[in-house]
Amino acid sequence: MSFMNSVFELLLKVWTGSRDLKVRLSSVEALGEMVGLVTRSQLKSALPRIIPTMLDLCKKDQEVAFTAAHSLHNLLNASLLSESGPPLLEFEELAVVLITLLPLVSVNISKDERSYISKGLKTYNELQHCFLVTGLAYPEDLCMFLLSKCRSKDEASIVGALGTIKHLLPRLLESWHTKQTLLVEIVKSLLEEQSLGIRMALAELIVVMASHCYLSGHSAELAVEFLVGHSAITDDDLNDINTLKNEYFQDKRFEMKISLAGLSELRAVCEKGLLLLAITIPEMELVLWPFLLQLIIPKKYTGAVATVCKCITELCRGINCRRQIHYILSLMPQTKCPVLRICLLVCWCFCIIHLLGGNSLPRS
Repeated sequence: MSFMNSVFELLLKVWTGSRDLKVRLSSVEALGEMVGLVTRSQLKSALPRIIPTMLDLCKKDQEVAFTAAHSLHNLLNASLLSESGPPLLEFEELAVVLITLLPLVSVNISKDERSYISKGLKTYNELQHCFLVTGLAYPEDLCMFLLSKCRSKDEASIVGALGTIKHLLPRLLESWHTKQTLLVEIVKSLLEEQSLGIRMALAELIVVMASHCYLSGHSAELAVEFLVGHSAITDDDLNDINTLKNEYFQDKRFEMKISLAGLSELRAVCEKGLLLLAITIPEMELVLWPFLLQLIIPKKYTGAVATVCKCITELCRGINCRRQIHYILSLMPQTKCPVLRICLLVCWCFCIIHLLGGNSLPRS
């Protein structure tokens, strides 16, 4: 053990300070594998020196960042989740780590090189492991930290926070349950954001929130309309550079970094998200039906009609049509809005056809 401690100290005090990047990286990689083998007192005394070095390397290119992020994950795991005692770092001391890592989570991964994609995804996963370890030790503190970053003006921090919440929500569901209302309000406040990155992160988060019953009522309808709105991007829009100048995509407050390829990806994410809500999440039936019928009518959502109709078809396979018919008939006398009356009538027709067809609809 004394030999191990001596090697650890040598790497920490001599080699991690080398001017040669490869030497620093190799030292950090070795330290990351040794953190579970040294004494807690030695590890605690090493934290002020080793954490800044690891964070600095996390900002380098993907090859370097992956190794540094993996070592940082090991370090946080040994420091915060050890069975030998309480965490060696208070949450306030972790703030500099989280603030540094958050923008790195949102870094776009190039799609040109397969090896680069693989390394980038591995780096992303290691960064998320760092947040997960922190969340297991300080669940409420981390949740409030991420929500506060969603209110910031920095796009990279917002995208990083939304992506991290999406990643951690299924894993910290019970610990974060009391923050459900706050999270829903944050999402609602970001629905009008113009940043493509924020929209993409929101679309992915909405699906995760829906799958864990975080969305209901009016907030759920707003989220669904958000997905439908971006599913309505047409092929003509994607072939027209003027789409980027459209008021819907133009941010009045700061210059938007947006591309037609990015819009295509956003549309695909939202289309898949809507279908997932309709097919795999039974709890969303109360939100989607008959609300989706209202979204067929507005002209601005014409491009999403095919996707919306697929969702309605899937919903019709599982709904109790007799119950829905009685429900619709009870609503008709109370509904004064002509558009809503038309939607209810269409909904009623769907149910009648479904019943007459022996509860089977042809698959599209």
